[in-house]
Amino acid sequence: MVVAIWVFILAKLFWPSQAKSEGLMIPVQKKNQVKALQTDTYELKLLNKNPFNIKYTQSEAVRSSIKKPIHLRIPVSYVGYLSKPDKSAYYANVLYQQRFFILKEKDSIGDYRIERIYKDSLLISFQRHFKYIHRNP
Repeated sequence: MVVAIWVFILAKLFWPSQAKSEGLMIPVQKKNQVKALQTDTYELKLLNKNPFNIKYTQSEAVRSSIKKPIHLRIPVSYVGYLSKPDKSAYYANVLYQQRFFILKEKDSIGDYRIERIYKDSLLISFQRHFKYIHRNP
């Protein structure tokens, strides 16, 4: 049994012509074929700066780019939401100037625009400022 296995292995190694006649592909590597080796070459720079040498220098004043939060008082209250049976679109039930409106996303009411509708809140924009309005219980 062991001899039969070794004969089978040696036959596959030394007689590949049988495999070609059966339609099997055997990869053959040529002796002169060398794969090109691609290396990542980055320029290494020597750091001459001593991180432990502390020198106090006068720093320039830099203006702060942090904007102060703007407190918007939006006269819109979120009453509830409606959805289609397949839940492909949500509609918000909004109270604005003592009137009820049913709006979808990207609709505007007055100067306010409804950006997103969630089950518990609305995202409203007003002159590039955004504010979440939570649903009244």
